[in-house]
Amino acid sequence: MTTPSPEALLRRIQLLEESHRNFKRSSTLAMTLLVAGAIAPLLSYIWTLTRLDSTHGPTGSGGFYGHELVLKDDRGRRRLALHTSDDEPKLSLYGADGAPLVTIGSKSWEVRDATGATRLQLRLDADATELRLTPREADQAVSLSASRIGPALQLLGADNQPLAYLGATTGIVNFSLLDEAGAERAGIGVTPNGSHLRLRDREARIRALLHTGNAGGCAVDFFDQNEVPKLSVGVGVDGMTTFDYQGPPPAGLASMSR
Repeated sequence: MTTPSPEALLRRIQLLEESHRNFKRSSTLAMTLLVAGAIAPLLSYIWTLTRLDSTHGPTGSGGFYGHELVLKDDRGRRRLALHTSDDEPKLSLYGADGAPLVTIGSKSWEVRDATGATRLQLRLDADATELRLTPREADQAVSLSASRIGPALQLLGADNQPLAYLGATTGIVNFSLLDEAGAERAGIGVTPNGSHLRLRDREARIRALLHTGNAGGCAVDFFDQNEVPKLSVGVGVDGMTTFDYQGPPPAGLASMSR
């Protein structure tokens, strides 16, 4: 075997080094293209979905700021969205038709049916917490709330007009039935001193009152159109019946004595 000359060995070493440098350059270029190909679509996707706008962020914060993040299904339909606003952030879930079904926020929750009608609402704020259930007919609803005053249950009609109300505060429970104008027509109250049943006319003027005390006495009072008591019939704690009539005899009862 012929031993290569020093010049030939040097030439081979130079060729190997050149080949190694070309391989490193090719590998680096391929890796760069691979990483760029993977990251570029992701950055573009984030840019599009979040409506990227760095000008709305705090000066010098170095962050990215957007108003909405949307996830779509394989048909391009919106199925989930995260919204941000000055009021509150919200997470919305969408049906197959793109209509929102559930909206969850830091201050409120809403659940809708397939027709888009709101069926359940939960509201949270500094003054009260309210849960509202609405049937398919949107002119009716049930409201359960709790506030600084106390808990309350309401049956609501058209335009959220209360039709019945049950509420409680410290030591007092009140139940009211209201007409279509919102005026109370009948009510029941329980207080630390006793309980009563009240009846009112269309002008919400009290006309009759049945009440009883904790000691055992009870009475029925009747009032005129000015809410002035005219007749009272009662039974005292001693079992004695009392009768108090004020004013002239009512029409048809001319023989009634005072």
